[in-house]
Amino acid sequence: MPPQIRLAIFHGNPLFRECLTWALRAYKEYDVAMTNDGWQGELASAAGERPDVVLVDAGLSNSAAFAMVQKLGASNDRPRTILMISTATPDLIESCLKAGADGCVLDDDTLMDLCQAIESVGSGRSYCSPNLASRLFARSTAAAPPTRASVDPREYRLTRREIEILRLIAERDLSNKQIARELRLSIYTVKNHIHSIIEKLAVEDRQSAVRHAVRQGILADPVS
Repeated sequence: MPPQIRLAIFHGNPLFRECLTWALRAYKEYDVAMTNDGWQGELASAAGERPDVVLVDAGLSNSAAFAMVQKLGASNDRPRTILMISTATPDLIESCLKAGADGCVLDDDTLMDLCQAIESVGSGRSYCSPNLASRLFARSTAAAPPTRASVDPREYRLTRREIEILRLIAERDLSNKQIARELRLSIYTVKNHIHSIIEKLAVEDRQSAVRHAVRQGILADPVS
């Protein structure tokens, strides 16, 4: 049985914070510490032990969420962080990504989505809400100049299969094994495709490939 994930929640709404705490304890039996939005104290004191994952309300006053994520990112043996973003403040999306969080969820995601984010981030991977990914793709397409709006992904020499795999990583943060199962490929074939994607886009890893693809509009439309 895997070790229980320890969580700390920093949210400005006490009722939401308490309800989320009890929901996570009941649904996944996480070890959750209820905290307030005053985060200057040590996180260890909030959770009894240092948490594995910290859920942070991106709308905390005075940009406290971003300061918290940046401070945690600079600490030794840092906990992983997930930013909870309100759909009422879409302007926070880009700032949240720049803050250096390990995951992002929207308030119109489900509890199951949040648990998937916690599991992914807790295991060392990144997580981007499928709803958030769709919004980023839409914004990237809308913001692109007319000559870029119809970018043909083949200009980047990505094959149809490589784009399909890149989209699975972007929208669902699937692992290599999960992608192999989804597409009925061998794990070695998936690894080869991902290595090819990284080389063709001249990036360092799969998450960098996703960010590059979002910026360039590579995933905005299906390959014809």
